[in-house]
Parts: sequence; C-alpha cells; structure tokens
Amino acid sequence: TLRILAQDGGSPAQTATTTAKIEMLRNFQAPRFEPRDYRISILETHGLGVSIAQLVARDDDTKAPYNEFRYSFSENVESRIKEYFELNPVSGLLYLKRSLMLDTTNNKVYGPFNVIATDMGKRPMVSRDPASVTITVNRNENPPVFSNEPYMKEIKRSDEVNTRIV
Repeated sequence: TLRILAQDGGSPAQTATTTAKIEMLRNFQAPRFEPRDYRISILETHGLGVSIAQLVARDDDTKAPYNEFRYSFSENVESRIKEYFELNPVSGLLYLKRSLMLDTTNNKVYGPFNVIATDMGKRPMVSRDPASVTITVNRNENPPVFSNEPYMKEIKRSDEVNTRIV
C-alpha cells in the first residue's frame, strides 16, 4: 500500500491524500504437460475407482499460488467421456467411474480428448497445449470354446483338490 499526498502551490497550501494498492503480478508461466500425449490400454473389466493414468503438468513459477494448478476436462469433451471417466482436479489421476461393460456401443476407443491445467493465480493462466488422452479398451469378444470333444477322464476318489483333470 502506498500513501499519496498531493499539494498545490497556493497560500495556504491545499492538500489531499489517498492510498493506492499496488499489486505485483508474479504469474509469468502457464502450466504445461509433460508428456502431452497419453495413450492408455485397459481391460473392459477395469475396476471402478482404480486409477487409469496420472496426468502430469509443471509450472515454472516459483511462488504459490502461481505454481499450483488444477486439472479439468476441456470444455468440448464428449459427454460419454465424462460419463465413464473422472479426473481428480488436484492429483491429475484419471479414474474409471462407470463400468465399461455397461457401454452398449462396445466402444474400443475413447478419445482422443483434452485435459487442461489452470494455475491458481489471481489472474489464472491455462496450459497453452492441452494433454491429449486416448483410452483403448480391450474387450472380451470371444467366448471360450472346447476342442477335442468329448473329454473322458477317470477321477479317483483319492485325487486331491486342485488336481488337474484334463
């Protein structure tokens, strides 16, 4: 805070005072992703709440809150991405929030979609280049089949549990 005094040249002198608040902007760097491209493969049975990947951004500003940031999906992310996936805004961990087995379209690829990082400065800076995320789902599309049927095997009463039969 700065106190300012103005005085005229009259006799007697007239004065006025005011205060000014000077704010130094120290938010010089925008967050950036390292790496920028995330290509991830998961099984369709991937567990809910289990992390899929951790997106990592850096900000070279030296002081908080300018070097602290939050992760979010870009505004143009498809609704089905938000339906099945969740992004922790603080850690950058990407989670499965809905079972992929419930996706009746049986999509094998989700994305690419973008994630941004926004720093916590008074005038926030957003990552110039978003992270691009593509998730490939390995679907179990082939039922098991038996070959060499019929199977015939004599089992002894003395066989232990977990003994291989065929």
